[in-house]
Amino acid sequence: MRASCAAAWPSTIATETLSLGINMPARGVAVSSFTKFDGVNFSTLTTGELTQLMGRAGRRGIDVIGHGVILKEADVEVGTIYEVAMGPTLVVESKFLPSYNMALNLLRVYTPAEAEALMQRSFGQFQKRLAATASDERLANAREQLADLRRMWAGGDVSIEDVAQYFKLEERRRAIRIELRRLRREAGQERRHRHGGQSRAIGHAGRLAQRLEVEAKGLLDRQRRLKVVRSPRFGELLQEYGEIRTLERELEVGRREATGQMDEYPRKLRRLAKILEETGFLKQDKPTDKGLFAARVYGENTILVAEAVSLGWFEGLTPEELCAVIVMLAAEDRERRGDRQQRGARRYPTPAIAQTARLIRSLYFRFADMERDLDEPNLRAPSHDYIDFAYRWSAGEALDKIPLPPNVDIGDAIKAMKALYSLLRQLEFAIRQARLPMLETVSKAVSLMERDVIKRTY
Repeated sequence: MRASCAAAWPSTIATETLSLGINMPARGVAVSSFTKFDGVNFSTLTTGELTQLMGRAGRRGIDVIGHGVILKEADVEVGTIYEVAMGPTLVVESKFLPSYNMALNLLRVYTPAEAEALMQRSFGQFQKRLAATASDERLANAREQLADLRRMWAGGDVSIEDVAQYFKLEERRRAIRIELRRLRREAGQERRHRHGGQSRAIGHAGRLAQRLEVEAKGLLDRQRRLKVVRSPRFGELLQEYGEIRTLERELEVGRREATGQMDEYPRKLRRLAKILEETGFLKQDKPTDKGLFAARVYGENTILVAEAVSLGWFEGLTPEELCAVIVMLAAEDRERRGDRQQRGARRYPTPAIAQTARLIRSLYFRFADMERDLDEPNLRAPSHDYIDFAYRWSAGEALDKIPLPPNVDIGDAIKAMKALYSLLRQLEFAIRQARLPMLETVSKAVSLMERDVIKRTY
């Protein structure tokens, strides 16, 4: 593309995918055909595809405006072109999200302050700030409504504090009613347990219920003495105060969300760095040797893979066993409520796989607890669906002879094997760079996976 930047290519022919995917300055764009083959039939371009093509017109920092031309074809009506061109705007939503791998790679090169500044300049954070600005406008409207409602109370015969006290007492009475229902059930069970239902003795639950009944009666008396109860506008006042409480809650939630959105990604990066430091992947804001290894492995379970390697859990496994274990960290199980009890105890192809699987699961729970403490969930639970499938695949069994996991179709199984293959290749590269002793086993596992629909493309 360097030649195009030097104006050596006066024109370039490209698809809509290429025109979006390369950073090629263009003064103008000409759409030579308004139809394309979609794999089944020829159809007109969509608004999104046309936006991709025409969006390349205009060189940033050079042209004030870009020009686009659509060449009219005999079989395409002008009205069709107009409808597509004026169709709904293509909304681009950032899927950017800081991860452990990203944090390690950023801190390998930058200081924490510089890394956070990069997060602030990301498109995702830009969209968060826009959302916060839009939220500010909604909050301003809510504040105006709240002010109007409060002004309506000024000078009235019933104060807003009086109604607030009524609501506070009512909430306590409601909580007591719920607790009394529970205690009465317990008291009945207690009497039946002790004396077959014939005793008049009152147990602990019964005594507590009596005290709550006395408290509830006192609360009701206090409510009846409030001025709002005697007001002819009683129902109306309660409704208006309910609106005030709703607006106050909306404002509080909105303020918290807006504050969080303004620097969401930098704060997330700080939380990730804290976990990485506590787990030994960072030291004094720089990756350790273990951290540098993890920086070369991508995915949600980066630190689980790197930690298992550093602890030597994969050493001594055969290539087939390694495939069965690594798939736990590469694939994702389908959620099936109640299936765990139906399947019974898990079975593993070999004792070595069973032992390593238990270690990985315990490691996941330890790291996940640390994430929960910081309200920063990132790790994905280890998969167990594809352990046997991966073991048989790497052992060379024919695809149509390998039994599928329960409730899993062949497409999901192939997807899991491709994810396993990708992670194994990343692991092979990272181990080669770190000069670790298990390179031969990992390389053999990679070659065992390369068959049928899984082939090396680069």
